[in-house]
Amino acid sequence: MNQKLNLHKFRPEDFDLEQLKQDEGFRDKVYKDTRGLKTIGYGLNLERPGAKEALEAAGGNTSLADLLSGKERLSKEEADAVLRKEYPAFVQQARRFVGDDTWAALDLDKQKILANMAINMGGRKLGGFKKLRRALVEGDFEESRRQMLDSSWAGQVKGRAA
Repeated sequence: MNQKLNLHKFRPEDFDLEQLKQDEGFRDKVYKDTRGLKTIGYGLNLERPGAKEALEAAGGNTSLADLLSGKERLSKEEADAVLRKEYPAFVQQARRFVGDDTWAALDLDKQKILANMAINMGGRKLGGFKKLRRALVEGDFEESRRQMLDSSWAGQVKGRAA
């Protein structure tokens, strides 16, 4: 089935984020990711702009300062709420990266891969993958695969890139 994410009728609860959660893994206390950034939950970078607001917007009771100090831990429920609240923005970044027409032509798995890349790197760094974008626009999925695997992103996420 050639399913696609329908962003016009988007509801965060409609997204199946189980694969992403499995890929990211859950940690209830702060750890340093592969780039040395303070991270928590399902890969929430606590050092990025907007981390405090992301925690607050998800309705959690845990403050950024308390997490960073180790005074508090993040529950799975809070981490899930943060991920669900933020996921639409990452989907939009991925969609902008390839453009509306190409996005509409991609199946759900390819859309999710791009959204996952946006989560890991942010939209600005994803935008630097010019050869990947060109390959996707041209429908050359073998070349897009090569571009993804031959990147620092692939090294950071290790076997998940495959």
